[in-house]
Amino acid sequence: MEIAVVGAGVGRTGTHSLKVALEQLLDGPCHHMVEVLGDPSQVPAWIDAIEGRPVDWSSVLARYRSIVDWPGGAFWPELAPWMNAVRRLLRDRFSDSFDDPTMMMDAFCPSQRRGARRRIARSPP
Repeated sequence: MEIAVVGAGVGRTGTHSLKVALEQLLDGPCHHMVEVLGDPSQVPAWIDAIEGRPVDWSSVLARYRSIVDWPGGAFWPELAPWMNAVRRLLRDRFSDSFDDPTMMMDAFCPSQRRGARRRIARSPP
């Protein structure tokens, strides 16, 4: 299989949802950190990449059509020569959302969001 899309953005920007969408759109698996967690045999290759050693990308990513999240998204420049006509997808979010203490509540408990925002707004500094 050949990589068609690389998500070059940072994690915690909806990468798992993007993974699921790309798998449907491209009719093939998408590499995401959950792939590494589920297949520890990938770890040595990613350690090699992190430490600047050569990696045989064709064997590491042979079964995937796309990549999002860490670690693959961080290595898109290194992967580019290996991929033909790949599209880079940059995911981003506003930096002020990192300072919002209810951000995770929004993701996991949307029905509780308003109450949490009121409690945090009333909390003393």
